[in-house]
Amino acid sequence: MKPFIVSMLMVLGLICAANAELYKWVDENGVKHFSNTPPSDSEEVESAIETKNESSDVESSGKIDEALKNYRQDNMQQRLNDAGKYKSKTPKASKDLADYYEHRMKQNEQTLQERRRDLQDVRRESYSDPDYHKRKVERYEERLKRAEIESEYSKKKYYDNR
Repeated sequence: MKPFIVSMLMVLGLICAANAELYKWVDENGVKHFSNTPPSDSEEVESAIETKNESSDVESSGKIDEALKNYRQDNMQQRLNDAGKYKSKTPKASKDLADYYEHRMKQNEQTLQERRRDLQDVRRESYSDPDYHKRKVERYEERLKRAEIESEYSKKKYYDNR
């Protein structure tokens, strides 16, 4: 009985999907959008692609395939554009990298000093539960170890790019 209900729900979903309309529009940034709902009133619809209820209609199937292909191409182009933006923000010259890692090295040194002070404060604290205090000290020691590793890494990168 359950497989029958599941299959009927799937068929019902396919029927509903076959009656959907696909809207395509370009926003003010030049990005193409595809949706089954029309855009807001402020944006003009470039084209509305209507699908027909007949699943054997090759023409409507071709329009959907074309729309999906355009959507994938636009999505890929947007990802490439975004990747280009992030690449342009990374330092290119060796001096820029050295400056960047010098800044990171100073930040990590400050963090390291803060972690050492925090660990000293936690060691001085007293708790009624010695196991809780021990676990807390271990957590702060772990934080200090991570800060030391990050500091060493930034120092290594700084000296490599000088």
